[in-house]
Amino acid sequence: MKTFLFLSLASGLSAAPLVKLTVGNTNVQANAAFSAGMELRTASRSGSEVALENGTLRTGSSTTVRAGQGDAVTLDRGLALLSSKPKFFRPRLKLNTASHAMEVRGTAQVYHEPGKALRVVVLEGKLTLSLNSMNGERVTLRAGQMLVVDAVSPSLPEPLEIDLDRLIGSAQLVNSDRFDALPTQDLVMTSVREQTSDREQSSSDSVASIRDGGVASAFARVEEIVQNELADEIDDLDNDGEEDDFEDFDDEDDDLDDDEDPNGDDGNDDGGDDGDDGGADPGDGGDGGDGGE
Repeated sequence: MKTFLFLSLASGLSAAPLVKLTVGNTNVQANAAFSAGMELRTASRSGSEVALENGTLRTGSSTTVRAGQGDAVTLDRGLALLSSKPKFFRPRLKLNTASHAMEVRGTAQVYHEPGKALRVVVLEGKLTLSLNSMNGERVTLRAGQMLVVDAVSPSLPEPLEIDLDRLIGSAQLVNSDRFDALPTQDLVMTSVREQTSDREQSSSDSVASIRDGGVASAFARVEEIVQNELADEIDDLDNDGEEDDFEDFDDEDDDLDDDEDPNGDDGNDDGGDDGDDGGADPGDGGDGGDGGE
């Protein structure tokens, strides 16, 4: 009986967070404990993976994160991916910045440049983001949605729809020889297939609606068409004729707000990329304006 009780208690103990992998130049070596208060920093062209109690944390280049209690992490700057274990009841991971708090039940990628930008994308599952302010405004994102938050804005914007297939194909924290496949990789790919299927069905339904409803239906959809055009403008901020993903913010001369700034630096609204500065770019594992390795 005593032996059985000991084994039962031992099986309920949780493993401490551990730095599973480091790539390039980091201040912490692999197999080090990621205990509360510890800071993990990566240099340019570097990265890391931490095995949390209930999930996985990956960091890109020029990124600083700090361990909190349990599965809580603070992102001081740079690029991070959080993925909660794929259980029936998804565990909750917490990611904080100086001005925002996030709860992740799924897989999400977050880029943070203090004083400039916060960009959040959900690859599968969901994420709830709230302001660290008196009003406590919050928004929940689901797979295929992105939130672009101005650092000084007192409120949260509406989520944008992004092309998951394109994003995942270029995201170095998801598809890279540096890392093994995520434990949630199958769930991520399921989200991609579902989004593709939904878009195809929506396109088919729209065409059939106009054809079957005649002129009245066509006029009834004018407002929707205008809204779609506006959405297309939002999704192609750098006017390259393609929907933006994180790679679009690596370019040295991006002038996303078309203000004809000769320096090509959009300040607060360009994702925080000041060109080829060797800093963390949101979708390429954090490498600078060279677009990653």
